[in-house]
Amino acid sequence: MSKQTIYDLTPLQIGIGCKNWEFMHEKDPREACIEFMKSKSFDVLPLKNDQDKFNQFLVTEEWNNFSNISLKHKSTLPKLKADSDFITLLKAFIENKQKFLLIYKGTSIVGIISVVNFSYREIYKRLYSLIAGFEIELTNWLFKKMTENEALNILINKSESNINKSAIGQYLIDKYKGNDGLLREYLFLSSLHVLIQQKSLFQELKFSKKEWQELGDPLFKIRNSTAHPVRSIIREKSDFKRLLFVLESIKKINQHI
Repeated sequence: MSKQTIYDLTPLQIGIGCKNWEFMHEKDPREACIEFMKSKSFDVLPLKNDQDKFNQFLVTEEWNNFSNISLKHKSTLPKLKADSDFITLLKAFIENKQKFLLIYKGTSIVGIISVVNFSYREIYKRLYSLIAGFEIELTNWLFKKMTENEALNILINKSESNINKSAIGQYLIDKYKGNDGLLREYLFLSSLHVLIQQKSLFQELKFSKKEWQELGDPLFKIRNSTAHPVRSIIREKSDFKRLLFVLESIKKINQHI
């Protein structure tokens, strides 16, 4: 069996299956339902009918604002197939106004996934594994294209990043003390990005100079958020766009290294 990656994560793995939903009933007073939503900080509340089906949902018009709540039929709400891959999931959140999606198998609702579910630990675990492996493979590829001395000279003369300066400084200090560690062992993704740009190696990865420059900041932010997870990696729609851009770029680069 091939190793499961972040690309393989499905909505149902991340979201909440309907068997685990907390809900009210369609016949319950609206005021009681709203108070329940407030007490649980639920922006979406499933309402079960007399046939044990979920056709109606109470939804806040603005996330975490319970002053304006609407009753929505399931047919008007965004949905996604349960077996969709992670890239498709990100695109669905980007394309839809709502901060949640109903998860379907065939014509049946089997779960719900919300922005808050993206704090799921498995996302961080798989994303960290992906980026760590990517960093290693990109380093190995890069140093088939240039020598360590060439890379050192470029970083000393061209890099403006404090992180890169710190890495190079530590390398030179350790080298002075007799440490035989290779330069590549000190480098971060930001260092690799600078080297590839300075040598125009992005062309071999099928990127234009502009595309390569645009990848830098999102890639570093995702890398740092994954390595030091102090908050959810997804909070706003722009976060979905950033993560999607980085994941699609990594997949593209991996095809050429």
